[in-house]
Amino acid sequence: MKYNGCEIRQNIITRKYALYDVFKKALTGDEYETVTEAKDAVDAILAKNRLKRYQPVHSSRYWWSVLDKTTQQYVKKENGKPLAFKKRDDCVAWCDEHN
Repeated sequence: MKYNGCEIRQNIITRKYALYDVFKKALTGDEYETVTEAKDAVDAILAKNRLKRYQPVHSSRYWWSVLDKTTQQYVKKENGKPLAFKKRDDCVAWCDEHN
């Protein structure tokens, strides 16, 4: 089930729910007993992420850019071109460093 940009999946064996992002990576290592607990956890994660200024975005087919949420514009380098990364992990690392 999708909820606020996250996917809530139920483990068939344990009947517990886990949270995943769009890239099928687990958001947390926790499992939740009910769907409402999982939705509350997603809301808590999103509330924490709203406080961050920089957000990685997939800008084109092969490139990742950084969005400044205060101005709603791409972060630019010193030469005026948008800051771009080939790998998502590099972009996320830059955002974590500067948030």
